[in-house]
Amino acid sequence: MIQTLRNLSLILFFLLFFSNQTKAQTEGNAIKASIGFASSGSYYIENYGAQDEVDVMGGGLYLQGEYTFGITSWFGVRPYVGGIFTSVDKNEQLQNQPQYRVTTNAFLLGAKVRFVHQFLG
Repeated sequence: MIQTLRNLSLILFFLLFFSNQTKAQTEGNAIKASIGFASSGSYYIENYGAQDEVDVMGGGLYLQGEYTFGITSWFGVRPYVGGIFTSVDKNEQLQNQPQYRVTTNAFLLGAKVRFVHQFLG
């Protein structure tokens, strides 16, 4: 109960004192691109609890681009497109590596809509 009350008071503090200092939406158009590392893993661990347990992981590439339509100062639309591509990490030191496939090939497509309420102050 005390932890919940503390979290709510921190959120209220930041909303009250820092909301006027942020610029949430720009008018006009903008392009934002993101590139990074993506990882995939399995909840199943081979020989779990044994000395030779194997955690199956995969790594790869994350890409995303979005285009911002700042229609007005209080309304904006952000369509986005992206992809996540991962493959299995091979461990050369492991003699009997399991043949699990922990891969991800995903395509992202969507849109974000933002309504901004501006405080007078």
